[in-house]
This record gives sequence, C-alpha cells and structure tokens, in this order.
Amino acid sequence: MDDSVRRSRSRSFGATADVYERSRPEYPIEAARWLLADHRPSGLDDVPLDGYDSYAVAGIHDSTPADPTPADTTEFGTGPADATATLRPATVVELAAGTGKLTRTLVDDGHVVVAVEPAGPMLDRLVRAVPRAIPIRAVAERIPLADSCADAVVVAQAFHWFDTDVALAEIARVLRPGGTLGLIWNYRDESVPWVRQLSGLLASAERIQSRQAEELIEKLQWSRLFEPPEYTGFRLWQKLDREGLVQLVASRSYVATLSPAERNEVLFHVGQLFDMTARQPDGLVMPYTTTCYRARVRKRN
Repeated sequence: MDDSVRRSRSRSFGATADVYERSRPEYPIEAARWLLADHRPSGLDDVPLDGYDSYAVAGIHDSTPADPTPADTTEFGTGPADATATLRPATVVELAAGTGKLTRTLVDDGHVVVAVEPAGPMLDRLVRAVPRAIPIRAVAERIPLADSCADAVVVAQAFHWFDTDVALAEIARVLRPGGTLGLIWNYRDESVPWVRQLSGLLASAERIQSRQAEELIEKLQWSRLFEPPEYTGFRLWQKLDREGLVQLVASRSYVATLSPAERNEVLFHVGQLFDMTARQPDGLVMPYTTTCYRARVRKRN
C-alpha cells in the first residue's frame, strides 16, 4: 500500500466513527491483560503532557458453539496464557485509540489510559464512551508526552497505519525501562464457510492489509529498539444481525474509501450473503482470532 492510499484510508475513520463504534468487536480481557504482561502500579501524576493541551469535549450452525462465550484463550503462541496472573495497574498509552474499543477494557481493568487519537470524531466518541481515559488528539509519529512516562504502549487494529520507523522511535521514547509495546488485531476465522465467502467479497484490499501487518511484525522483530516480540492468540465471537454485518463491512477503510456506487455494490452483496446464510431470527456469529504481539523496550535507567 503506497503512502497516498494509506493516508486516504486512515482519514476515512473520522467519517465513519459512529458506524465503527456500533459495528466493530471488542477485545478479549485476557488479550488486553496479556499485552501488558506485568507492570508496577502508577498513577495520573506519572503522565506529564509535555507542553500540549489534552483534547476535551463536553450462533451459526457449521462450526460455532451454540452459545458462544465472548472470548476464550487459545493454546498457540510464544507467550504463556498464564502471563496475566501477576497483572498490576499500569500507565498505558494507547495509540490510534479510535472510539475506545480497547480503551474501555483497559480502564475497566484498573489502568490509567492516555488515549491518543488523530481523528476528532473518533476521539469525541471515545470521550463519551470512556470518560475516565485521558484523551489527546495527536498522531503516533509525534506523541505529546514526556520521555519514559509509560509502562506500556498499546495499538489495536492500527499499527499498519503508522510510519513504522518514526512511530517505533516515539514509542520507545515514551516507554519506561522494562516497558512493553503491545499490538493486537482481530482477524476473521476463515475456516467457517460463510466467513470465507465474505472474505472473498473483500479479498484484494484485505489481503494487502494482512500482508502489511506481517511485514510490520518483521520490522519489529529486527528493531534495535525492542526485544524480539512474543505472540499469542485468543478466540472471540461477535453476534451480528443483518444491519450489523453490513455496518461491520462499511466500517472498513477499504470500503469507506470506495466510490458510492462501488461501496453500495459491495454492501448489497454482503446483505445477500447474510440472507442466504443466517438462521432467522438468530442471525450470524462472526468468529475471530485475536492475534497479539508484545515486545519489551531496550532501555536502561
């Protein structure tokens, strides 16, 4: 994906903030805890804003369980699933926080979260949804926080939008010695036939994004700023009615940036797929694999 396409697609989220909030899945609490590993307690005084103002505003029948739980831990990856046992409250900087899908999980788990988001409409929604978060309108390549102020930096479903080398340097700067970078993506489970059909409708653009994420992890792997990353995965299910599935697809940047005629055609076929597949009135259950990476910063006191 060239820079002009990346910028165009990243800007599309501001125009689809409401759809994004309604349609996108949450993240498993186990995944959020795994990203943070274990960090010492800290508080609001630990997050100096280095001269910037904060932004303020007033069940499918083929392979899914009949009553799917919100999330279950899988057994793959290089990071142990029991790494959550020693979790402590942390000061967390979340980059490209969006409408707060991951933010609310972290805040509800007792952490101090600085939510950094460049799109005003997305940040508006986040402030309403997660009033205990500290909102800042900024980009990952220029984080308006002091050096060594955060126990962890996390990025949900967005690391592929960054200027990677610049963002990694900024992330390393704001992390304390021993601090962790955590990356998380929800990927549809294409072992389910109807999900595979859906992916076929979106194939070209989405495969580019998937390949991009893999290349970025390789960059992190070879970065001198971080230790080699660990990874693990979790399972997640999202119940969807017809409108929910259509809006989920509409919230994707590669759909939002299509011409109106092209977008309407894609969404029409998505609605057809639902009509042919869903058991009424139950709708569909979207299965996801939540893929997580974490890497400790190479930094000394």
